[in-house]
Amino acid sequence: MKKLIFLLLMLIALAPAQAQLEWAPVGAKYYHSVADFMPGGGSSPYSVYISEVVGDTIIAGKNCRVLDTWWLPGCEGREFTYEEEGRVYLYDEESGRFGLVFDFNKGAGESW
Repeated sequence: MKKLIFLLLMLIALAPAQAQLEWAPVGAKYYHSVADFMPGGGSSPYSVYISEVVGDTIIAGKNCRVLDTWWLPGCEGREFTYEEEGRVYLYDEESGRFGLVFDFNKGAGESW
């Protein structure tokens, strides 16, 4: 009986840690930089992007996260992502398809 109570208490104590394993919980902010490549082979300086998860939605049967994203100087947009088996997909509104943007299953030196 003591083991069962201990196990129950451990599960309750660890429940908040499980929420952190979820892809893009609402309220999370992500900061990253991107090199914008321009037509003709040139590129602009790196831009700093900030994405904040503001909610959930369903697109093409996938439970997606809604990210409000902005970058300097003063541009903003909305993105939709979902995670499946350690892979994160980004929705392309023009094509109506999802594309792989990150794979948590890959190790150092591997690519996708």
